[in-house]
Amino acid sequence: MRRKSTTRLDLSEMIAEGLDRFLVQSEALTEGIDRLKNTTITDLQAKARIYDLFHDSVLPSRLLQPLARHYFHPTESESDCHPRTLWGLNNASTRTLAALKPAAQFDAAQNIGRHFQLAAA
Repeated sequence: MRRKSTTRLDLSEMIAEGLDRFLVQSEALTEGIDRLKNTTITDLQAKARIYDLFHDSVLPSRLLQPLARHYFHPTESESDCHPRTLWGLNNASTRTLAALKPAAQFDAAQNIGRHFQLAAA
């Protein structure tokens, strides 16, 4: 709710608007995930994308080595990082967030989503 007052509040209208926004965001997220899963990248392209993540301050530089390890040398339990796609790189990026404090994790996760264009415009 962005209103400071509940005078003349039309709750059904506000709920309908909220659901509409939710549906738009959900559809954009689903389309974005499909796009990432279907975009194959080479190791050289992945290195360039990783550089961009740090150059654009999406992630703190101390996460470079963990991110590279998750993407280029994933363990069996990190099967979500195996595909050589933007989706695999996105997953490797989000796996590195465990080293951050919760508030920083939240901010970085949002930055990763924006970087990979997973939000509706």
